[in-house]
Amino acid sequence: MKRSSLVSFIVRGALILLSLLLIAACLYGTVWDTDIVFFDLLALVLPFLVIANLFLGITALLFRSRVFLLPAASLLIWYFSLGPFFVISGNTAKKLDDNISVLTFNLRGLKGVYNRPRKEETLKIINFVLDQNTEIVCFQEIASNRVAREKIKAYPHKFKYTYSRTTRYSPLAIYSKYPMLSTGSLDFPNTNNNAIYADLLIQEDTLRVYNVHLQSLRFRPGSIKRENPIRMSNRLGKTIRQQKAQVEI
Repeated sequence: MKRSSLVSFIVRGALILLSLLLIAACLYGTVWDTDIVFFDLLALVLPFLVIANLFLGITALLFRSRVFLLPAASLLIWYFSLGPFFVISGNTAKKLDDNISVLTFNLRGLKGVYNRPRKEETLKIINFVLDQNTEIVCFQEIASNRVAREKIKAYPHKFKYTYSRTTRYSPLAIYSKYPMLSTGSLDFPNTNNNAIYADLLIQEDTLRVYNVHLQSLRFRPGSIKRENPIRMSNRLGKTIRQQKAQVEI
């Protein structure tokens, strides 16, 4: 086999494989489901599969190869089954009077960036939240301290969920400028992660807001080097199955 033919064969094979993986990632969880961990992990790299198919599809089209139809088909399936990852809106977009703005923020205990003074990072985080001026704010992994309590008084209504009345640590919280009619917790079993909700009175309507913190993956870039691949895959698979159970709740 000539070198050019070998390269063409490899490129075609990679293009076909990536297209099929993207289709599988799109259909998994929407059309069909399974307990195979591979497909759960495949969903985590979905954005990279989209980019790879887009790049290879354009390349194949430039070389006038009909094989571009496969990534084109996989991208169409992705677009109509899951939709784009983000939407770009310009500054000309007008805010309607009946719009409700919501901000969600995982605070990591108000610690911010690693190896930075906690008080300094806390001020940055809280000031950022207040600058957004949203009507509803959902916090995950929130820690209570004097700085945060004083500044967050801009939101008169709040629901903070704590596991123990003897501690000031509150993993989940909902702050609102609208009155709260009722609040509650879903209490996920066998975990410190959870979901809470608050029923808000907005004009004459009641809106229920959920603040959900699914099971943490506990995955860091360094894990790839330190941890055995099979063990890491099994651990991630167990966590993802736990997340799916929590979503069902």
